[in-house]
Amino acid sequence: MSKLKHPGYSLIYAFFIMTILMLVASTTIQSTSAKLRIFQELEAGSKARLAAESSADLAILALKDNISGYSFTDENSLDGFSGFFDNGVSGSWEILGSAQENNLGVVGNYYTPIPNTGSAAPYGLCMYGDAAHEPGHSCNWNKIKVGESVTIPLFGVDFDGSPMSPNALGMLSWKLLVRTPCSNGSFLADCGGSSRYILDIGGGTYAEDSSVVSWQLIGFRPDGTSAAEMPSDATIEPIPGVFIRYDSLNTEIYKSLVNTAANNVVLEASSTSPQQKYRDLYTNFTNDASFESMILQLDIVSELMTATEPVPYLEWQLISTGSNPPGDSKGVVIGKGYYDGGQNSYYFSSLVTRPTIGSRSNIYTLSN
Repeated sequence: MSKLKHPGYSLIYAFFIMTILMLVASTTIQSTSAKLRIFQELEAGSKARLAAESSADLAILALKDNISGYSFTDENSLDGFSGFFDNGVSGSWEILGSAQENNLGVVGNYYTPIPNTGSAAPYGLCMYGDAAHEPGHSCNWNKIKVGESVTIPLFGVDFDGSPMSPNALGMLSWKLLVRTPCSNGSFLADCGGSSRYILDIGGGTYAEDSSVVSWQLIGFRPDGTSAAEMPSDATIEPIPGVFIRYDSLNTEIYKSLVNTAANNVVLEASSTSPQQKYRDLYTNFTNDASFESMILQLDIVSELMTATEPVPYLEWQLISTGSNPPGDSKGVVIGKGYYDGGQNSYYFSSLVTRPTIGSRSNIYTLSN
């Protein structure tokens, strides 16, 4: 009978192979467990995101049924839809529809557009809820281009959803600011040390320095009637055949006024204004108690050109003071979604804006 050589080797080999198999199995189990956790995290995050987006959609539906200035919060927006969502999913939404103060601005001033939501800056540069930018930053201004009309609400909304005129809001003043954008593409108030486009006025005659933005103030009464105030083009003729604007009465927004007006204010209505024409605009129209709502309509009525190149758009901002703010021309919608996964909780936020004011003849229709 022959004897086996190295009889202990087979046992060592078997032990070695079993160790490798156990390591492979352990690694596979760990990898599978890690992947499972990742998938669970993704699923939980998706549930929170779906809840947030669904809440935002419900807020948009509520916004369509209300007028400019509507603000509301629903802390349990998905309670009536429990059959559509897994257990542990909840949501809420908030609508911000009124002009707001700016933390870096003057206390008591309400700014339209809502700070950090202006269209004069590219989307994503600033978002509602981000750190505040100074009022002069383009994030706090809206743009208007040639051929476009802008409707700015000067009314708010009561607790029952009905409109509140400037008089009912306790509005003390409003100021319209207009300027050109920075010629170097900056969105900073000082253009990063550069300058803004300068509108061409040729030789500076009345005809060449023409009105660039036409405005119309329209007040609506409960009985369906309305009244309007339009720019005064009052002129004087100091020399036969030569006309110049009569500043004491003229309320046009003309080319050379843009960027040169003090603090960019090109039009205002205030009982304390140093100019009689603006005191009259407040006393005789803005503060008229017979109106239930009021809008300011803006239209660009001439080309936007420097001496050598086109100006892409103008920027505007409205600042009001008083007891209550007027509505913004849009609503900021914030949808929030939550998912309680037992060991961990998940949260997602969805922020969108939607216009809340339509054309001059249909001020309560949501523009699509």
